Amino acid sequence: MTQPKMHQSICRRAGVDLDRSSVAVLYKLAMEGDDIHLTVLADRLGTDSPAVTRKVQHLERLGLVSRRRDEMDARAMRISITAQGREDIQQILAARLETFDELLASWSIEDRLEFSRLLGMFAATVQIGGSSDVT
Repeated sequence: MTQPKMHQSICRRAGVDLDRSSVAVLYKLAMEGDDIHLTVLADRLGTDSPAVTRKVQHLERLGLVSRRRDEMDARAMRISITAQGREDIQQILAARLETFDELLASWSIEDRLEFSRLLGMFAATVQIGGSSDVT
């Protein structure tokens, strides 16, 4: 199964219709703290500010994030995840876990533990490289 198809399958299971980059933004806000500068969010996602600005505007129209001017610097925007955005990302994460449980159902506990260990090593390596894809 390709990564885009896996993403679509997980979102369908979660009852959420979001593209991969929208999920990445919500994930970063939910897991790494929100109410952050847009430029910090862009850095955490490993992309440029204009791309994140467009994605945040889209998510704001959907009611999943909110933006406000920074009180200390009126030129800067701060981004927060809304209750609906938090609920959507939790649904996606739960659907992802269910999907992986189903995919690994026939594996022995030893194989699952080894896979988990190796996947953790891989994720740590990817994180160092700056990848931000979550589904």
